[in-house]
Amino acid sequence: MLLRLPFPFPFYDKVYREVRVFPEEYLRFDAGMAPACYDEYSFHNATAIFPIAGWLRTNGGSQPNQGVFVPVNFAVMLRANGEVRFRTGRAIRMC
Repeated sequence: MLLRLPFPFPFYDKVYREVRVFPEEYLRFDAGMAPACYDEYSFHNATAIFPIAGWLRTNGGSQPNQGVFVPVNFAVMLRANGEVRFRTGRAIRMC
């Protein structure tokens, strides 16, 4: 999903006005699309923020008798000065 930012956001050597949010839990500022493989080589040149960067499984499908059994909430807050904050928990306050 492509989102227009409410302010110019400085990130590394550029300033961005929009960010693409991917369901794999990351934000990408460059024009690249999601890669076929999620490893360090696929994202080597990506201008992105990875709060979690992976499909969260809640059905125990990664290994037998394993899974996430509590709600997982997280958020990324971008500030106009280039600061990036991560929030996790049941009730996320964005301030």
